[in-house]
Amino acid sequence: MNLLHYLKRIFLSLIGLILLYALLAWVLSLMQTHPPAHTCVSQEEVFVTTNGVHLDIVIPLDVLPSRIRQKLQPQADTRFIAFGWGDKGFFINTPTWDDLTFSTAVNAMFLKSPSVMHVTYYPNAYRNWKRVELCPAQLTSLTQFIHNTFQQTDNQQFILVDAPGYTHRDSFYEAVGSYNCIYTCNVWVNQALKQAHVPTAIWSPLDWGVIRHLEESSKVQSSNVQGSSVR
Repeated sequence: MNLLHYLKRIFLSLIGLILLYALLAWVLSLMQTHPPAHTCVSQEEVFVTTNGVHLDIVIPLDVLPSRIRQKLQPQADTRFIAFGWGDKGFFINTPTWDDLTFSTAVNAMFLKSPSVMHVTYYPNAYRNWKRVELCPAQLTSLTQFIHNTFQQTDNQQFILVDAPGYTHRDSFYEAVGSYNCIYTCNVWVNQALKQAHVPTAIWSPLDWGVIRHLEESSKVQSSNVQGSSVR
């Protein structure tokens, strides 16, 4: 009886932690940050994209700092580069959801493990990308955050992972940090936006918490532009 009692307590505790995690993720995803406002004459566009689960930050090649371009050496027809951070084992061993195993998921969520940057080279933009307008200072902060996420050699070069990408247009690089249920791939994107003083979620381990704030900000900007045009 004692064993069953303890097993029941452990089970209920796990359920409680899962429910608490879900509640915090929902509440903090709805709450928005309030960074200082930036005003500038010239603005640059970057993008955030999702595959329904995982977020990437997409930056046009012509506004990406030369030190990052040179270390990546993108393909000749590249016009946009997408950056996504995450667990190394999950990224490399799970090219499709059918390849996901229980051990890979547990290791990524709960155990300290290495991470990678997933870099994708796009020749064209996609209509479903969420646009983010940045002042030059914001763009600098964003690209600095991305640059600092890459592991680098003693001569300041990114470390290419010896593993195939999902297609011929992507690759993996060693990254700093360890993925877990608190700091997920989407939290990384959310943190990058915070560094660039973009209104976003307080904390959001899921993609929708970031996307919803970008969509709301876009609506506000559109409304302001229309209001200015009317006046």
